[in-house]
Amino acid sequence: MRILIVSQFFPPDITAAAFRIGDTADILAASGHDVAVVCAIPHKATVAGSDTTSATYSVERVDIAALRGSGIVNYLRHYFSFVSGAIVRGRAVVRKLRPEVVWVSSPPLFVAIAGVALAKLARAPLVLDIRDVWPESAVAAKQISNGGAAFRIGKRLEQWAYRRADAITCVSNPMAECIRGLTSTPVDVVYNGVRRSLVGSLPSADSAQDHSPNRTIIYAGNLGRAQGLETLVAAFAEIAQRPEAAGWKLEFVGAGVLEGQLKQLASETAHADRIIFTPPMLKQDVMRHMSHGGLLFINLDADPVFEKTIPSKVFDYMLVGRPIIAGVAGEGAAILGETGGNIVFAPSDQTAMAAALLDGMVAWERLASRSIANRQVATDRYSREQSVVTLEQVFQRVVDGRSA
Repeated sequence: MRILIVSQFFPPDITAAAFRIGDTADILAASGHDVAVVCAIPHKATVAGSDTTSATYSVERVDIAALRGSGIVNYLRHYFSFVSGAIVRGRAVVRKLRPEVVWVSSPPLFVAIAGVALAKLARAPLVLDIRDVWPESAVAAKQISNGGAAFRIGKRLEQWAYRRADAITCVSNPMAECIRGLTSTPVDVVYNGVRRSLVGSLPSADSAQDHSPNRTIIYAGNLGRAQGLETLVAAFAEIAQRPEAAGWKLEFVGAGVLEGQLKQLASETAHADRIIFTPPMLKQDVMRHMSHGGLLFINLDADPVFEKTIPSKVFDYMLVGRPIIAGVAGEGAAILGETGGNIVFAPSDQTAMAAALLDGMVAWERLASRSIANRQVATDRYSREQSVVTLEQVFQRVVDGRSA
């Protein structure tokens, strides 16, 4: 099948969106499909020396205006520079590829405009990928205000995009139920997940039983507004003097808008020497790095919209096979609760977070022995390869529907 993918984010960007789209394109191409990608130039926490090319499919990169500041005008300028460029540059891709289906991934939901335009030009069905419910997720991430002009425009754009899609994919069952309540367009769950090929580059999952913990709590990912990382610094500082926390350190791996603020907060604690900041790494490198950690940390702010998603870190962390301390709710919390090797707490609640960290330190050996099963759950039920099979079925259904 000839497949056009449109996404603002794509490797070497280091984001969950880039990993989702890059992995999917790789697997589709390896499965014999003719794939082309229209994406932005690298612009999100890239690592020097990363490869920006693909030997198996076409990648058309579009200039994008730099995001300066947090005002709505800056965001719109940033988003629409990609939308307009994707439409202009994508026309040549459509003429060359003659796609049978177009898959456009959001947020930002504005990219759906480019997907609709290119699908119309190609006379091909459009599959809209929703990674976060927008604009509610933008409100939760403190990018726009609830009920403001940007929110109202976003809601109208959401309905417009849903109506024009032939099918919708999303990342969790609660999100699918939410979207089904807003549209009659068919919705399928295509989980984020893990590449099975990554397993070979990681230490054996049962190696966690063979040694005492590297006393480091690792958070790896975006240092952004929705992750409650300021609360993590405060919670760690609160327990750092406890005997159970002796020798433990906190490490942030990544970059983001709150990096400077987090460093300032860390420097103001009495335990600044135990809070470490490490620059972004390539995916395989950070996975190996986490495999030597003691506890892995993930959190999303307490907000109903975040209960509808599953952070992609859930699957990445599970692949590592180490104990996870997680402030998540909904389906993600249920998945983490299956093995008995992880601790789930109320999202962004500092008291609950501090207690969970302490529990993880005290019960490390028991958690480590059980968290070995995390990897099996991730690879057996939430592999990227399995998700692509579901996506192929969606593509075939909409293509058959057009030709019927």
